[in-house]
Amino acid sequence: DHHCPWINNCVGLSNQKLFILFLGLYTCASAIFTLILLAGSAFYWLWSQNNWSDAPPPGSASLICTGMVAVECFAAVLFVSDFLQEQVESIQMNSTLVETYQRTHGARSTFYNHFVAVFGTSW
Repeated sequence: DHHCPWINNCVGLSNQKLFILFLGLYTCASAIFTLILLAGSAFYWLWSQNNWSDAPPPGSASLICTGMVAVECFAAVLFVSDFLQEQVESIQMNSTLVETYQRTHGARSTFYNHFVAVFGTSW
């Protein structure tokens, strides 16, 4: 179907399952990391605001770095989830990337049948 520089390999029917699982894992990992980063920073900031806490408030450099990393992680989530959505659409339409550009497709069937063709019956 196409060459992917992320995995340094061509993606086709024989390895599309692994590519989709890779994209799904990367999307989930980036989203979870972003949430943990923001929740941890917010918790630390709230903790440092209490009178009984000895924790110093976070500095501006810490807040800027946290914000930049959170924005970068969120951008990665959007970027990779778009690739994931394209792969799911290619399964649904039974078409490769090249066939999509040529506005052609494979044989029409149900989404389940196309899904089983890519993922198999037990995955």
